[in-house]
Order: sequence, then C-alpha cells, then structure tokens
Amino acid sequence: MDKSTIVIGIDHGWANMKTVSHLFTSGVREITTEPALYEDVLEWEGKFYKIGGKRLDVKRDKVQDDNYYLLTLAALAKELEKRHQRNAKILLAVGLPLTRFGEEKDSFIRYLMRDREITFRYNKIKYHVVVERVSVYPQCYAAVADRMQKFDNKVLVVDIGSWTVDIMPIINHKPDESVCVTKPSGFITCIQQINKECVRQIGAEVDEYDIQKLLTSGGNDLPDEYRRIIEKEIRVYCQQLYHHIRELGYNMDLTPVIFVGGGAGVMKQYGRLSQKNITYGKGLIIMKKRIYCLFICTILLMTMFYFPENVQAKAKTKLPVKTKTMYVGETAVITLKNAGKAKWKTSKKSVVKIIKQKKNKVTIKAKRTGKATITAIYKKKTYKCRITVRKKVKKAEKDNPVLNATDVSLYYLGDTYKSYIQYDVNHLREFRFRVSGTKKEVRTWKLEGEEKDFSQITDYGLVTMAWGPSYNDWSQTVTVKAILEDGRELTAKVTSYSESNFYMNALFEKFEREYITAGMTDKEKAEKAAWYIGYTTEYQSGQNNWMFLLFQGKGDCLASRIALEYMCKHMRIKARACGNFDYHGQTLIKAEGKFYIITTGYNEPKPRSYSITEVSETDLEKIMADNHLKMWMFE
Repeated sequence: MDKSTIVIGIDHGWANMKTVSHLFTSGVREITTEPALYEDVLEWEGKFYKIGGKRLDVKRDKVQDDNYYLLTLAALAKELEKRHQRNAKILLAVGLPLTRFGEEKDSFIRYLMRDREITFRYNKIKYHVVVERVSVYPQCYAAVADRMQKFDNKVLVVDIGSWTVDIMPIINHKPDESVCVTKPSGFITCIQQINKECVRQIGAEVDEYDIQKLLTSGGNDLPDEYRRIIEKEIRVYCQQLYHHIRELGYNMDLTPVIFVGGGAGVMKQYGRLSQKNITYGKGLIIMKKRIYCLFICTILLMTMFYFPENVQAKAKTKLPVKTKTMYVGETAVITLKNAGKAKWKTSKKSVVKIIKQKKNKVTIKAKRTGKATITAIYKKKTYKCRITVRKKVKKAEKDNPVLNATDVSLYYLGDTYKSYIQYDVNHLREFRFRVSGTKKEVRTWKLEGEEKDFSQITDYGLVTMAWGPSYNDWSQTVTVKAILEDGRELTAKVTSYSESNFYMNALFEKFEREYITAGMTDKEKAEKAAWYIGYTTEYQSGQNNWMFLLFQGKGDCLASRIALEYMCKHMRIKARACGNFDYHGQTLIKAEGKFYIITTGYNEPKPRSYSITEVSETDLEKIMADNHLKMWMFE
C-alpha cells in the first residue's frame, strides 16, 4: 500500500453511520432542486441529496439501491474535512455481521468499488477520491481482536448493533465460527416494540431521538407515562437477549460474557446483571449529553496497516460555543476542545461568576441580568464566549383540560373467531384516555349512550370492548365522559367495529370478483351464491353459525340460508332467510320484480345441490305470514 494512502473505517449501521470522528443518522433523501441551504447536502452525478434526518427502512441487505453508497460518500467527506484534505487515496475498511460475512463480502466490495475514482461535492466543497481497496471485516471479531490473547479459554462476545446481534464464542483465544449466531434483534427492534406499546397505551409514538435522549440524559423532560413505557420495554429487551443466550446453551454464571457495540451501554444501564464475569465494551460514550459511537472496529483496522503520521491533521483548538444565553441562578459548563489546561476569566463577576476550573473546562454561574464575556487563554491564544443573562419569568399555570383524543375507533374480535381471523395491525383493540392541561384529577370515568353495554371503561380511562356489533348493525357508538374533581366534564366518541365483519366483506368481494359478471341478472347472481355455498361447504348438524359456515366450510341448513341472505344483500339483492324451523335451508329473494325461494344446506356430500322456485302470490302470502316477514323488507 502506498504510504500516502489514507485508511478510513466506516460502520454502515441501519440506525447510524459511524467513523472514528463522526456519527450521523443513516438517512438519505433526494432534493429535486438545488437547495437554498447547504447543510449536510451531497451533490453526486448532477443530483442533490439531504444526508441524515429520518433513518432508512431496514432491508434485506445494503446493496439493493444507491442509498448506502451515498452515505459512504458523505462519511468520506466528513473524515476528509476533519483531516483538511480534498484529494485523497483511500483504503476503505468496513464491517459486516459475523454469520453473513462470507455470503455478502464480495457483493459489498463490488458495491463500494463500483467507481474507483469518484468526484463529488459535500456542502459545496469538491472532493476527489481514489478508492485503492475495500477491506471487509467481521464486526463482532474486530471489536475484540486486540484483546483476545488476554481472554480466558472460553469467552462469549455479544455485539449489539442497530439491526443485528452477533453472538461469538471465543475458545482458546480463537473465535469458533461454527457456532456463531447472528440475530435480527438489534436495538431497532426494541424501538419498534416501544412504539407499539406507546400506541396501545397512550395512542402516540415516540421519536427515536427522544429514546436516545433518555439513554443519555435520563429523559427527565419526557412525560412520566412515556418514560415508564420506554424503560420497561428496554428492560424486557435486555431480558429477552439474556434468555436467548441461555437458550444457546451458555451459562452466564460460568461463562465470561463481553457486551460490545452500541447496545453495550444499554445492557449495562438496564440489564440489571452484576456478575463479576459480565463486562461491557466501549461501544457507547456519553459526552455533553449527546451519544457518540466509538467505532472500535475502525480503530483496530487502522492498527493493522501503516498509517503515516504526515497524513493525520492535528485537531484544532476551538471554543464550540461562541454565544450563550443563561438565566439567573443557572450553571453551565464550557469546554475548550482539543486543549490541555487553560486559564479562564470573566469580564463581569457580578453577572457571571466562575465557580470551578478543571483543565480545559470551566463551570460558570449566572448571578444577575446583564452581559459578560468568558475568556479562555491557552498557549497564548484567547478564545471568547459572550454570555447574556436573563431573568427567568415564571409562566402562569394554565388550566385548560383536554382529552388526548375525541374520536376513537376500536375493533373487536371474539375468541371463537381468532383461529380463523387475525387483527389488522392498524386497528386498535383498546384505548386509554388521558386528561392533560390541568392539575385537577379525574373523579369519574363513565360511558353513556344506548350502546354503552358494548364497551367498558376502567377507573383510569382504559376503554375496551365487551363484544362487537353484529353484521347487520356494522358499528356501535358510545360516549366517553371524564368528570373532573371540580365538576367539569370532557367527552369523546368511541366507535366500535368487528374484525369478523371486515373479514366477511372481503370474502364476499372475492366471491363476486371470481364468479359474478356485469351481464348477470339478480336471479342468476343469487343462484351462483347458492351454488357457491353447496360447492365450498359440507353439512354439519347443529352448527348454525353462518360465519363459521364460510370460515371453516361446515354448517347446517340454518347457517346456509342465513349465509345466502347476506351474500345476496352484499350484491344489493333483496333477501331474507326464513325464520320458521319448518323452512329448512330456505331463503326468500326478490329479483327482477319476482319472488323466489332458494333452498340450500342439503345433508349430502360436497358439492351439494340447491333449488330455486318462483313463488306464486298465494304461496308468498303464506311464506310471509309463517316467517313474520313484511313486504317493505323487499322494497
């Protein structure tokens, strides 16, 4: 390798892109026109891309589209900017999950070396890069490669990433690849579960940024209800990971376990394991209340190659904060980056007082309103930060109580149908109402309305369904009322539906697509429905549920006649199942101005027969009387 070649390591994570010096979200969005502001903007092949923001969706691999190639260019630009270079020869060091390394290595190299010589712009700065080589390394192995000789004869390394968890045993100081495991259960899956629970319990999701903030700063500004859910699901995630390790046959009381990767800090904080043989790698560093990933793999890779000293640019000393607003009584820490011990001064002690100095950091306190300048002196150079101190105005407490929702839809699925129907993932089964904007407590939660018996509510505002509406009714509505301790009332509407009804409609629509044509008469359509019942179902005595007849293909004559009624009604054909017990399997329909009796549900092998007979006026009167039917039902 040429001595002028720069080694740059990149961790292509599903959540974040990481280099030795930078961390940014794995997000790419094309901008159709030239942007007004050039912040994290990549220009490549005549197109503009916004880097960062919302992360990309997880896919089968990272070579399906250009997204991770664009992210690679952005990472290279950030590293080259750090090193004050615009033209460079690059050795690119990257990683892949341990068990997918052999399968994906070659395709990943081809993907990153599609153009050996690349010219692009990042934030309007032009870069010219020649990719000399791409080296791919197993992620889990790279995290501990420099320490394996110091391990016990048997050690288990667990690398927790955004999307995958690599589990690698090290036997006699060598990784045992034959039993390595990669699971798609990284921390993103925990975030997904957190949001499922938040939607279920609160009716709202949590941004990933807020979850990260809780991990770093404690999330003290998050509402208690959110923080409790987040912390609970993180603990559950940790316990599930412990459980999986045990399922693989590892006794965590006897086998030393090393957690590495970005999730190591999560396991240390929430895993609740304190055995002496559990250790945590430096996958997560907390600094200034922000998360920075230390890409251990890259650091190790750099040591494997000759890295000339003249390539490395000396870090520039700077004061990141040039201006700052504080409030009376507030304290703050200011850091002079890339510096040793500095001398600190304040221009006005009466406004801003220095209360502590330590190496390159100073702790200050705002005493009274006004302006002051904090100065750091390091190696005969000065660095200044201008402080404005304001009086903190206490905001008047508002008392404007509101519910977290005013119109909610719930969906019911009875236990008897769960073997045949699944809940739509977008449908809520329950909803918890909450009151905000006041310190007054809710004295009573209650349900009102003619259909209130279909639902139930707890004393903490959780609404669930006792049972669902029938196919004829389709939906039920109830009013939720929150009565505060001062007598004020808040109301919301809850509309309930049945998953089984949606399922039946889908089944009817499928039948009509396959068997009903535009040129058919209503009589022909009804006949086809009768044929379908005989063709797809068999007789079962005592099974009179018409939905079960169509779900599982078994039912008696009563189930058959009712099923035919609803199939006809879905096609806008007037129909009524005969209610008299003596009218076995008979359904009365009106088609093209005439009445017909259709008989289904015969006790015979499948395919079963059916019959259709036109009804005379005399017979119609008797049928109507025997089955308590009225002529208006067919209008």
